[in-house]
Amino acid sequence: MTPTALASPAPAPGTTTPVALASPAPAPEDFRFQHPLRVRWAEVDMQGVVFNANYLLYFDVAGTEYFRCVGRGDRTLLKSVFDRLYVVKSTVEYHRPAHFDDDLQVGVRTARIGRSSMTLAFAIFRGNERLISGENVYVYAEGGASQPVPEEFRRLIESLEQRPLTGA
Repeated sequence: MTPTALASPAPAPGTTTPVALASPAPAPEDFRFQHPLRVRWAEVDMQGVVFNANYLLYFDVAGTEYFRCVGRGDRTLLKSVFDRLYVVKSTVEYHRPAHFDDDLQVGVRTARIGRSSMTLAFAIFRGNERLISGENVYVYAEGGASQPVPEEFRRLIESLEQRPLTGA
């Protein structure tokens, strides 16, 4: 079998096809919370760039620090949230590679909070240069069933983000 590509039908002569405009790329100042990381030798591959799976590790480390900041150091709150918050989807977009010993900033923000789920948006920067972007979708659950995100936790996030967050 030969692979085939799916293509949209060509526009009729003399007509134009609408182009979807991409949303602007996030900049460091778009994130109220940023966590610094330095790329370690063990995180690069034979090509000399950060191995792709390590970006999810960077998201996890920065997300943990974000939630620690949201909880204002309250370990009881942090533990109660982490015991019930599960990643159900992760996406990573690679724009430019990071290399050994690069100083990075991982920007984290809550993009959406629904009834029982929430989305964290991430961007990894070297200076002002965006290298990686992505997101994690979390579900707040207990005993295998989704539960409402606690109001106190929601208020703390909105306070840090300084804006109301809603979603489905």
